[in-house]
This record gives sequence, structure tokens and C-alpha cells, in this order.
Amino acid sequence: MYYILKGFVVQHGSMSGGHYISYVKLNNQWFCFNDECVSKINDDTALTNSRNAYLLFYERIDKCKKRIFSYFNENNNKRYKLTKR
Repeated sequence: MYYILKGFVVQHGSMSGGHYISYVKLNNQWFCFNDECVSKINDDTALTNSRNAYLLFYERIDKCKKRIFSYFNENNNKRYKLTKR
């Protein structure tokens, strides 16, 4: 099975309190959800912020389905690998 990262949550602060920011990939575009503010971000910013993720959300890609396993960033044609588990 293959998985592709579709979203994650970053927590700032301590275990007893803090602030949560969500990042979601929709239609090949990353978005940052920070309270009432939603902004587009590039892939590099999203992947850098995912290093501090509190929760990760993946989409499972079934090998039997005819889906493309490589995803390309429209801006710079970077190739992202899927995680195999």
C-alpha cells in the first residue's frame, strides 16, 4: 500500500495549553488554517512545517487502482515520493 500526505496539525505551546494550526492539501495546493485566517502556501513551506506535526493525515493509494503514483508540483515540477507501508 502507498500513502500520500494530505494534511497535518502543528501545535505551538506546551502540553497544558497552546495553539493549533492545520495544513491541508486540496487540489494539489497546500493551505494553512490558522484560526480565522486561511492562506495558500507553497509545497516547500508545507513540508518544512510538517516536520513539527502533532497529527498527520494520509490518503491510502491502492496499487490495484489505475492511479498515478508520482505527483508533480505545477510551479517547479518537483517529484514527491509516496510512503510505502
